[in-house]
Amino acid sequence: MEGQNRKDGIEMSGVITPEQSLGEIVGKYPLLSGFFEKNGIDYCCGGKETLREAAAEHNIDENNLIKQLEKELERLDEFQADEITWETRPASELVDYIVARHHGYIKQNLPDSEAHLRKILQVHSEVNPNEMMGDERAIVRLPKLLTAFLEMKESISKHLKEEEDEVFPAIKNDAVDESLKRKILKLQEEHEELGETLEKIKQLATDFVLPEWACPTFAATYRLLSGFQADIHKHIHLENNILFPKLI
Repeated sequence: MEGQNRKDGIEMSGVITPEQSLGEIVGKYPLLSGFFEKNGIDYCCGGKETLREAAAEHNIDENNLIKQLEKELERLDEFQADEITWETRPASELVDYIVARHHGYIKQNLPDSEAHLRKILQVHSEVNPNEMMGDERAIVRLPKLLTAFLEMKESISKHLKEEEDEVFPAIKNDAVDESLKRKILKLQEEHEELGETLEKIKQLATDFVLPEWACPTFAATYRLLSGFQADIHKHIHLENNILFPKLI
C-alpha cells in the first residue's frame, strides 16, 4: 500500500498509536523497553500512561516519537528471513545472517535483560520470605536467576567473540582445515552447555509464567528472557544442524 513501510513480519506504519499505553506497547514489543529506558520514559510505574501523555510530559512531538519507535521496530525486524531455505544457500551467506540477526539480537538483549533483572531484584529484595505465599516465592529465586543469567552472559560473550574473530572469517575465506573443524566441535560442545544453562534459567523463572502480582518491569523481564531463549534455540539450530554439517 502506498505510503506504508513494510518489513518481513511487521507492518511498520500504524502498529503504534498515540492512544496505546506504554505498558501495552512494551507488552507487545518487549525489546522496545530498552528504547524507553534510554529515553527516560517510565513504562513500569507509568505503564498506564498513553504514548501521547508520555510525549507531552517529555516535551516530545508524538508523531516524531512514533516514527522513532517504528524505526526501532524496523531495525529489530530487519533480518527476519524465516522463508529462506538455508540448506541450499552458501555457508558464507548463512554466516552473515547469523551475525546480523542472532549475534545482533544477543548483543542488544544481554544488557537490557541484565538491567531488568537487577531492577526487579532491587525493587523486590526487601520482601520478607517468611511472609510470602504461593507464587510470591518467585522473588526468592531472583538472586539465583540473576546469577545463572550472568554466567550465561559471560560464556556466550566469549562464544560469540570466538565465532566472529576466528571461525566465521575462516568459513568465509574457505579456509576449512582440521584446526577449524576442532574449533567447530568445541563450539558445538559449548552449545550443549548453553542449552543446559538456558533450561536452568527457564526453571528458575517457572517457565516464564508470571506471578499474579507481577509489575510491568517484572513482566517485561520474563518476556525478554523468553524471547532470548527462543532466539538462541533458532541460532543454535542454524549452526548445529545447517552451517556446521556443511563443513565437517
